[in-house]
Amino acid sequence: MPIDPGGLHFEEDKPTAIRKLGELDPPRIAAKHLFTLMDLSRRLLSIEDATDRFDALCQLMVREDFHGSMALALRLRQNGALTILSGPHRPFQSLRREDSVAPPYISRRVLAAVQDTREPVLAGNLVSDSATVELTMSRDVMALWVVACPLRVEEQMMNLLYVTLPPDFGSVEWLGLIALAAEVYQQAESAWEARRHAQAHAAIERELEMAHQIQRTFVPKRLEFKALDVALGFEPCRWVGGDYVDIVPMPDGRLMLAVADVCGKGLQAALIGSSVHTMVRATVDAGRGITGMMDRLNAYLCEYLPEHSFVTMVAVALDPATGRMECVNAGHPPALVATAEGGLRHLQAAVNPALGVGPVPMEAHQSVLAPGEVLAMYTDGLTELRNSSKQMLGLHALGTGFAKLCATSAGRPVASIADKLTHMLEEFRGDQLPEDDRAFLLARRT
Repeated sequence: MPIDPGGLHFEEDKPTAIRKLGELDPPRIAAKHLFTLMDLSRRLLSIEDATDRFDALCQLMVREDFHGSMALALRLRQNGALTILSGPHRPFQSLRREDSVAPPYISRRVLAAVQDTREPVLAGNLVSDSATVELTMSRDVMALWVVACPLRVEEQMMNLLYVTLPPDFGSVEWLGLIALAAEVYQQAESAWEARRHAQAHAAIERELEMAHQIQRTFVPKRLEFKALDVALGFEPCRWVGGDYVDIVPMPDGRLMLAVADVCGKGLQAALIGSSVHTMVRATVDAGRGITGMMDRLNAYLCEYLPEHSFVTMVAVALDPATGRMECVNAGHPPALVATAEGGLRHLQAAVNPALGVGPVPMEAHQSVLAPGEVLAMYTDGLTELRNSSKQMLGLHALGTGFAKLCATSAGRPVASIADKLTHMLEEFRGDQLPEDDRAFLLARRT
């Protein structure tokens, strides 16, 4: 609760000196107090509510064996504003009715000293020498000592423990004991902060795992098509990624094969990738044809993509019966076609801009996939794959390796080529961590 300055015993006197823990000889702490502080540490680690932890610390200070006559947890801001976080707490056996309603005495000199030094301090109105701050409250009114210890220090505010003690307890031992209790509290708070971070991290991991599983459901499961043998590879470099790979039957009997790559990585790229998946399937089912589909998708992305974002994509409409292909490449690496003899050719590239860049009509390229030939569509996670020496695989090495794999795998399922291609990529990467998502689609006419 915020403190009303008019209801407190504040004194604006001239500071003299103050006892700081770091300037004094190491205090002697009794074994019974050490055991009590160990018990406090265990209790603080079991109390979930932050206010209850403040209460536990303050209540310990006013126990009979700690002799505090009053304890508060305060928040002191840089501008001098005060908030009571817990208290005032007083010993139960000496609690009078007038004590329960009387505002606590708080010394601005003590607060200023703690704020300035950021160390535990001791002040009193019993002595007046060069080593002690003399409180302005008259000893005729109340003889007391005050100990104030930082609990949490930030740039604009400080949480602190403020304890008043009877006349007989103004020694370095009591300053050290209360400072040690404050340190036990700080360690418990660090443990709770670590626990909160771990819980938050675990929750994020659960959500990312769910997102990962959802994105996996977008990868086609049905890979059996008449006259066409198909295999896929899909590997996000993080939990989720911006690569998209799909096979969709078209109303005219052809198959639409697509691979896309969203600019960027992680959740934003994955969300855009899921939008691409939805738009592609909705547009193909509407019978727009592959060029109409790409035009519609481009218009959608131009309207809704974040600034400086884009999507590269290659889509092929393939008739498995005749092998006729219609390819539209929007700023994507060229699709490759490998022959059973080891030959290699590229399909359309560098004709259309990436999707989402501008309202440009898409142009298509016609080709034919002969029986036994293998079509490869992929993202730049393959061509831009780097090894431990930071060397990039590149289009030439990928094409050469792919053509060789097809020549040595004639008559085997395309899944065998996909496995060998994945092994080739992993062997090139070595122990280098992946820097980009990776997806590919292989299709061979049978």
